[in-house]
Amino acid sequence: MFQFRLRPVDEIEPWGPPPSLHYFGLTDGCYWIQVGRDELFRYTPEVLACWKAEAAEQGKTLETFGEPYDAYQVMRLEADLADVLPHALEPVPPDIAAHIDTVHEWRRTTGASPVPEAVLRAFAAKDGRGFSDAEEMLFAATGWWGDRQMPVMHLRFSPVIHIWSQGEEVEVRWDNRSHRYKGLPVWTAEFGAYKLPRAAFLEAVRDFRQRFVEQMGERVQSICRNWTRPNIAIDRDQLRQEQDEMERTLLPSSSFATAETDWDAVRRVVKRISEDDTGA
Repeated sequence: MFQFRLRPVDEIEPWGPPPSLHYFGLTDGCYWIQVGRDELFRYTPEVLACWKAEAAEQGKTLETFGEPYDAYQVMRLEADLADVLPHALEPVPPDIAAHIDTVHEWRRTTGASPVPEAVLRAFAAKDGRGFSDAEEMLFAATGWWGDRQMPVMHLRFSPVIHIWSQGEEVEVRWDNRSHRYKGLPVWTAEFGAYKLPRAAFLEAVRDFRQRFVEQMGERVQSICRNWTRPNIAIDRDQLRQEQDEMERTLLPSSSFATAETDWDAVRRVVKRISEDDTGA
C-alpha cells in the first residue's frame, strides 16, 4: 500500500553550505500510496508534459528520478503517517460520520464562512459561552476531520487525503478536484475513496516501516564502511544513532496509540451549524 524508492546515494544533492548530508537527506527518493487501482501522489501525464515544455522554453530540464511521482525525502511519508495515525485509528462515531460529507465541504469552502451570526448568538446563549468568531466555531465543528488529513503541504499542489476509521474498517478519501495547473488536472487520483479492514491497514503500515528501516539500515552500514564522496561532510556516529532510534521506535509497532476526541463537544457544534438561521 505504501510504496517508495530511495534515490542512489551518489545522486543525492548535499545540503549546505558547507556541503553535507544527514539522515533525513539520505532518505531522498519518491513515494506513493496504492489505494485499489488508484495511486496517490501520482502526477497526470498532461501536467508533466506541460511542466517539461515550460522548462524547455527556459532552457532547463526537469529531473525525472521520481516521475510520475514527486521526488522527496521518504522520511516525510513516515512523519506524515505518524502525525495522522492516532486520529485515523480513533473510530468516528456513526452519528458524526454521517456528517463527513457536509463537514468536508465546510472545510473546503473558501470566502464567506458557513456559520451564520444567528448560530453564534444561539450557541452562546445555550452553552453559556461563545466563540470569538465564525472561524473559531467552524474549527470546533470540523477540527476532528482536519486531524485526519495527511499534512502534505510540502508537496506541490498538496493533495487532500483523509484517513479515518469506523468500527473495524479504515477508509482513505481523496479530493483533488480543485488542483489544476493551467486548466490541467494535477493528480491522477482526483476524487474517490478506498476501504480496507483495520487489520490490513495496520499491517500495511508495519510493512512500510519494516522495508523503510531495513533499506535505510543497509544504506547507513554502507556509508559507514566506505563513504565515497569525501567533499561532502557526514557524521557516521550520528547516522548510527538515528538508525538505532528508528529501529527502536518503528519496528516494535504491535500496538498503535489513538487520539481521544471530545465527541460530545463536536456534536453540539455540528448540530448548531447544521440548523438554518430560523432554526437557530
